[in-house]
Amino acid sequence: MDKEAKLYCMGILKRIDKFQREATTEFKDRAFDDPHEKFIQVFNGWGKTNTYPENLDKIAEYMKINNTK
Repeated sequence: MDKEAKLYCMGILKRIDKFQREATTEFKDRAFDDPHEKFIQVFNGWGKTNTYPENLDKIAEYMKINNTK
């Protein structure tokens, strides 16, 4: 289920990134874990089980596109 795992990972990474950049609530200040750390943990965890190396490029491209919005 590599396709589904990639899409799931992309969604998690997008939301972590969005929270880190745009959150204005008190929850951002209460977060004990740095969102960037969680981002790396999710990406690395997924990368260990990914069987298609080209998926790494696809996620990198996806994140680059979504970071400009």
